Amino acid sequence: MDTTQLMIELSRIQGARFLSVTSATETRMNKTNGKRKAAEKRLNPFHGRVLSVRNSTYQPCYDYGAAVERARAKSETYDGPTEFEVGESWHERVMDADGKPTAFVRHPETEQLYFYGRELTKGKTTYIAAEDIPALGDDNLPTGAMLYRAGDEIDFASLSAWMTTYKPSAKQGLSEDEEIKPRTLKIESIRGLKREGVRKAVTVNIARTEPEAVTRVMAAALSDMPDIDLSTIPARYRPPVAD
Repeated sequence: MDTTQLMIELSRIQGARFLSVTSATETRMNKTNGKRKAAEKRLNPFHGRVLSVRNSTYQPCYDYGAAVERARAKSETYDGPTEFEVGESWHERVMDADGKPTAFVRHPETEQLYFYGRELTKGKTTYIAAEDIPALGDDNLPTGAMLYRAGDEIDFASLSAWMTTYKPSAKQGLSEDEEIKPRTLKIESIRGLKREGVRKAVTVNIARTEPEAVTRVMAAALSDMPDIDLSTIPARYRPPVAD
């Protein structure tokens, strides 16, 4: 399906539903090694040139504040108040005609829509060179050699020195395993969707032509998209069973 059909598919989701998403997002990394002295400062040759490809499970259309309160109530380590006040964010939730949350958020200034969901399970991340990545010398200029070609898989060890450090939400007060993980994705980052047993690849409109090697990696990720049922969802995320 194309991007328009993807938007329609996402807009039809209502209530506590789960879906698997294949995404390809720009890998978050620091631009430099953090050194201030010119002689020690190095530019990150990978910055803006690496895609994080993964299959993850999401729950869109959820109430963030209520989810945090439920997680606090179930937590074995949190001992503060259960009540949680949702603060301001760079985006605003898009609600349906009945005032219920949808699978979208909107940038208040640009009006751009993004997919929004609670990340339940984060699949293995495969790092892919989105374009040719040249090696840089001590002068931060290309040496003429190539570190990776477009479509090559990059091991995490090669990127680790440049990666940003993940920090659990201090406001939630929950451990990393317990915290609610809200995620926003650009629509063009979604390359595949699996819902109710049906897998659909997404043909996205991107600013630049993607190398064929990268396209092949996306196809492989789609073929590995897992099936979703309650047995694959961590117990703490499953809806309560009625008596």
